[in-house]
Amino acid sequence: MKNKKKAKDQLAKARHRKKVSRKYANRKQLNQKVNSYNSNENIADIKYSLLSDSLKYIVDCDKTDVLSPFFTSQQRFKKVKTLKVPKVFSLVENADQSFEFIKNVINSIYHNKVRFLKLDYSITKTVHVGAQLYLDILLRDIFKYSKELSEKYPSYSLLKRVKSIKITNKNVAKLLFSIGSFAVHRNAKIEYDDIVTYPLCEFKKNSTANNLFNIEKKEKDVTDMVQYVIDSLKRMNKELTGDSIENLSIIIGEILINAEEHSTDEHRFSIGYFQEHGVGKEQYGIFNLVILNFGQTIYDKFKDPNCSRKDIVERMEDLSKKYTSNNFFGNKIKEETLWTLYALQEQVTSVSPKKNAKRGNGSIKFIESFFSLKGEGGKFDNISRLALLSGNTSIVFDGTYETKEKMKDDDRFKVMTFNNSGDISDKPDPKYVKFVPNHFPGTIISAQILISKDDIL
Repeated sequence: MKNKKKAKDQLAKARHRKKVSRKYANRKQLNQKVNSYNSNENIADIKYSLLSDSLKYIVDCDKTDVLSPFFTSQQRFKKVKTLKVPKVFSLVENADQSFEFIKNVINSIYHNKVRFLKLDYSITKTVHVGAQLYLDILLRDIFKYSKELSEKYPSYSLLKRVKSIKITNKNVAKLLFSIGSFAVHRNAKIEYDDIVTYPLCEFKKNSTANNLFNIEKKEKDVTDMVQYVIDSLKRMNKELTGDSIENLSIIIGEILINAEEHSTDEHRFSIGYFQEHGVGKEQYGIFNLVILNFGQTIYDKFKDPNCSRKDIVERMEDLSKKYTSNNFFGNKIKEETLWTLYALQEQVTSVSPKKNAKRGNGSIKFIESFFSLKGEGGKFDNISRLALLSGNTSIVFDGTYETKEKMKDDDRFKVMTFNNSGDISDKPDPKYVKFVPNHFPGTIISAQILISKDDIL
């Protein structure tokens, strides 16, 4: 009996050694396969050729590392990899962790560092629509790239699946299933009674179509976005007047045109999400709208030697000299920050007046229009804000500083300076206008507005 048991034990150990040996042999073979890919110069060209225009722009942008060509040497291949989504997933309120998370997700896929990738939402309590939109656009494009790579060069593609797991917060789950990853990538959208959605809208100018097609598409997008605003307000028993709807349409139209023009390929994205909270007298809603483009930042547009508005660039350069002489520039305020703030002012645009003399009124009116949805003169709260992220500049409007009216040569115009003087040549409050280390490869505008039933429009 003892000999029989001993023989069984020896057989079991032999099988275990063989299984372990086979496992490590496969892993070694797979790692050698990955390393051989990374050392082959032609593969980099093959992979780059399959990227979307947006991802190509991000790869070519020296200031951003969301998709880094050097990521391959930093991390080793893992069959199963889990990445934790930050507790607060926001490009503004938790930028460092959120940008790092997105970078790890996209680079892990692009550089063949994982076969099964899990996105763990177990600690995530808040997801801002802007951060989720940025992630979903990148994921959509990198999934398409991975599929084409697998079809054309099967031996070069290792990714099998990306899965979101452990979504414990119900509001996070609602966002993901109504307009987020599950709705965008898996066609698993869920309709909720307390939510009004403006699904992902994408516009890319069709150069082969006649101009009328592009105009009609833009007008439809504006109409859909305005209708989303109207439907959201109805949930709070609010209604816009005919004039308000017309004004809002004009302002949204200009913002969408701005997003197209700043994009490298006249390509923009937008998305919206309204959710009711509470009951009875405590009932309120949170309205979200995000517009995003990849390409030249606002600063890049004016810094470009081919910028048609030399007059405005000269004013920006004069302002830079004043800031330099007053020692205003530092870690939080740089020339890029200043020029981006200046570009938001009324009557400032990078578009030639020959092309459109009426441009340059969109940004401030956009901010005022969406804050007026709050009612009661834009009463302050700790939720409502409108954020702009362009390149390394972050500007956040929460109602602390209001727009001010100025006079120049008998013309009235509005300014937003984020200081008490209302003078753009005075330093803005670095709490709201600042240079940030994480570079966004384009411009993203996100509005988040708290709307209560007892507010008056």
